[in-house]
Amino acid sequence: MLAGPALSIPRARHDRDSLRATLPESTRAVLARHEGAGTCEAPEYQAAVREFQDRFFSRRRPRSADLDSSFSSAQLSASLYRRLGGRPCASAGQIPPTYDRTGRLGEIAVPTLFTAGRYDTETPATTRFYQSLVPGSELVIMENSGHLTMQDEPEHYIQVLRDFLRGVEAR
Repeated sequence: MLAGPALSIPRARHDRDSLRATLPESTRAVLARHEGAGTCEAPEYQAAVREFQDRFFSRRRPRSADLDSSFSSAQLSASLYRRLGGRPCASAGQIPPTYDRTGRLGEIAVPTLFTAGRYDTETPATTRFYQSLVPGSELVIMENSGHLTMQDEPEHYIQVLRDFLRGVEAR
């Protein structure tokens, strides 16, 4: 089961750049200014990151208490966004910018389920592309979700997993 997987960092960056382009110009300007200056812990930057997260990472409101406390940590939010976005403020030790495992997806020889949210940071088009490379795999797009489909639509997500596993058992 691959939930909104980042199997190609160049593709993930392209997706995130495309999603960022849908943000208001003022928000994009804040992101660019602070990333360029390396001031990603600034409150103004954190607010812009929160706007991105609200649209594409987790859309359900109210958020669960555990997720809300995780997102409220400015340090975690900055670190998470830098790792996912690969922006200039990024810290050492992240995934190499050329990481791409799409060429090996055809080697998967077990039942495989891909899931993605309609508003996922790993866009449905990208996840559909990955799914097309795994013979016999399945794809489910959660229509009311961002990246955290299990947070945004927990009941639906659990049902999708159950249905997939039951189908595997039946075969």
